[in-house]
Amino acid sequence: MKTSLDTVDVIERTSANGEFRRITRYGLSLVVVSLLITPVATIALGVSYPLFAMLLAASIMAAAITALLLLVQARAVRSVPTAVLGAGFAYAAATMVPYALLYHGMFPGLADALHASPSAHGYLWFLWHAALLIGLLAYQWLRLGERSDPTAAVRGRLVIAGLTLSYIVLTPLAIWLPAPSLTLDDGSWAPALASFMVPIVVLLAAASVIETFRSRKRASVLDLWMGIVAFGVIVEMYLTLISGAPFTIAWYSSRAVALLATSAILAVLLVQAAHIYTDLIERAEVLEGEAHTDTLTGLPNRRRFDEEFARAFGSAIRRSSPIGVAIIDIDHFKNYNDAFGHQAGDIALRRIAEAIAESVERSGDFAARYGGEEFVVILEDTTLAGAAGVGERIRSAVLEAGIPSPNGGLLSVSVGVAARLPGSTGEALLRQADAALYDAKNAGRNRVATWRSPESAPIGSAYDDAPF
Repeated sequence: MKTSLDTVDVIERTSANGEFRRITRYGLSLVVVSLLITPVATIALGVSYPLFAMLLAASIMAAAITALLLLVQARAVRSVPTAVLGAGFAYAAATMVPYALLYHGMFPGLADALHASPSAHGYLWFLWHAALLIGLLAYQWLRLGERSDPTAAVRGRLVIAGLTLSYIVLTPLAIWLPAPSLTLDDGSWAPALASFMVPIVVLLAAASVIETFRSRKRASVLDLWMGIVAFGVIVEMYLTLISGAPFTIAWYSSRAVALLATSAILAVLLVQAAHIYTDLIERAEVLEGEAHTDTLTGLPNRRRFDEEFARAFGSAIRRSSPIGVAIIDIDHFKNYNDAFGHQAGDIALRRIAEAIAESVERSGDFAARYGGEEFVVILEDTTLAGAAGVGERIRSAVLEAGIPSPNGGLLSVSVGVAARLPGSTGEALLRQADAALYDAKNAGRNRVATWRSPESAPIGSAYDDAPF
């Protein structure tokens, strides 16, 4: 998979020093809590399998949702390292399910029916932590070479394949492998845990914490929080070892820390998703504005005019109210471009657009660039006389802009105006304004012309010279 650099940059926000300090404080708080628990670590709180099941269920859900979000993100940004991290969380979630079902004393009938080993939950515990940390470390190392090392993607796929194969092979072994010789009579396997499995998990976690610290200056927020996940595993190991037995203060605390460590990345991803949605909304608004704005003049473009005209004309019909249209064309603009160049022509277009916008005084009126050197104005609740008055105001404003004409004098505009007749259509109104514009040109330009029906307009129509 090829990485889309632009997309990755959007999703993975480079972290500031403040974020690293925040994460450091979070880690120190875990240390302080662990030290406070140490003196009372072995105090029994009573057997509560429902509470234990709730903590495990929350951890499973957090790991599963995190895996899903990471895999979706990996697909979106074509990032193999992110897919590796998602695979690590998926492995953890999938392994925690049989771990919960086969935990000593949780569902004894189920364990007997499956002929599971008394130490099955211990092996599954080890696989869950080791696979999660392997996925985390692989992500950290592959992430460094994701954009520069062409073999990073291949190695990442191999890690995912290895995790998948190990789950298929090792999970059944963990369930049915005989208990180790160090297992105690009560089914506890703490000696084996302390002598073999815990050191491996702690070494993997420590390596991840060191890698987080080493690469902190070029890490993203997600990268930095990898260290908290790994450090949370170390704290969990410590609390598990000092607990002495299940259902003590330290034992329950270790399960709570495991939940916090599992949920850390989920919290980062949810915050990240909120930032992404905000960015997308802001970008969509910008793109929406750009799609409806003429970049040269800053006025709405032809597309935006079509939408606004359809709305305004429909409103006029529903309310039986008049509506006027003025089409403005710059006189001899081709000669202006030929004489002064297109750059000067662009400047002239902007100045004329400003004059038109300033001449349209009412909030409900709408001015747009119609195309080329033509502009158009929608005048709601305006009779023909009112539209002609606005057209004259525009013509005068353009002259006052004082743009020199190559033929001597000042650059001017011709304006054609029309107003809706009862029963007419929007297309007909635009054709009428365009016909009036040609009348103004044929009459010598630099003037306003109005379109009038060949037949007398009915009383009460838009042709009444009522004030607007």
